[in-house]
Amino acid sequence: MTFGLGLDIQLKEDVYLAFQPSYVNAGSKLQHPKEIDEEEVYQDSISLDFKHIALPIFLKLISDNKKFQFSGGFELVFPIKFSADNKEEIIDLMNDINKVNLNMIFGIGYRIPINNNLLNVDLIYSQGLTNLANNLDDPDSLMPRIRYTSFSLTVGWYLPIGKK
Repeated sequence: MTFGLGLDIQLKEDVYLAFQPSYVNAGSKLQHPKEIDEEEVYQDSISLDFKHIALPIFLKLISDNKKFQFSGGFELVFPIKFSADNKEEIIDLMNDINKVNLNMIFGIGYRIPINNNLLNVDLIYSQGLTNLANNLDDPDSLMPRIRYTSFSLTVGWYLPIGKK
């Protein structure tokens, strides 16, 4: 789940510079080996909890019919919480990750005008460019290399401020 605010600054008639700072509550499951009947089996046995502040900055290009938009840019990610739960204990992993990470983002959206407002639906793909883990020197680490990747569906309600 993500919560945030956005600011679009119009550069040209169909080009906007967008800022959308947000709070992101994400998670994942890791398959970890377990021995069952003397055989190593991989199961979803570790749940990851990742909360962070995201600061995306990107350009939006609006189609000629004003219905579609395409976006691309960068996102800085500042972790707030990163932990693993293996059903026996919760392990704090904040010391094992970098304090700032860089992602590249791409998106496509559909714009629905409603009176003077705008309802916007976007599909956004974010790919980590930097390694989230900060322990590359430790080959026995649980997470020697992790890149943050996400795919999201966002819905936004735009209220016009200033010039049309």
